[in-house]
Amino acid sequence: MANMGLYYMGLRRHIYFSINLVLFKTPDAPMLSRLHTRLISTAAPKPALKYPFFVARNSRGNLPVYTDVRNGGTRYLVLVRNIDGKPDALASELSRNLFPKDSPEAARIQVEVHRSNIIVKGGRWKNDVVKFLQEKGF
Repeated sequence: MANMGLYYMGLRRHIYFSINLVLFKTPDAPMLSRLHTRLISTAAPKPALKYPFFVARNSRGNLPVYTDVRNGGTRYLVLVRNIDGKPDALASELSRNLFPKDSPEAARIQVEVHRSNIIVKGGRWKNDVVKFLQEKGF
């Protein structure tokens, strides 16, 4: 009897997948599966590149900006990951435009590039970096 339940679950799963993969005809695309068109319709179009860098969002749809607290809470780092293109350009934009020129924050900020990641040192500025990237359209 237990084998019958496993067979039924496997059969139900097989029927579900075969129903989802039934081919049909749409006006835009001649022959696509339902699953394929669902994936196509939910994919967001990529914006036109205005900058020499692109910050891709993570799997949850958030910007890849993270905090790292070191030395027992005395050193606070902000990490920006998943940068495509030229991370040096993003680093220079952050150091120049994140804060006004004559502010004390602008005097303290240090931006470093490591491979395709950026490390921002000098303060607790994660929310400022996220806001900066959102204003740029990422």
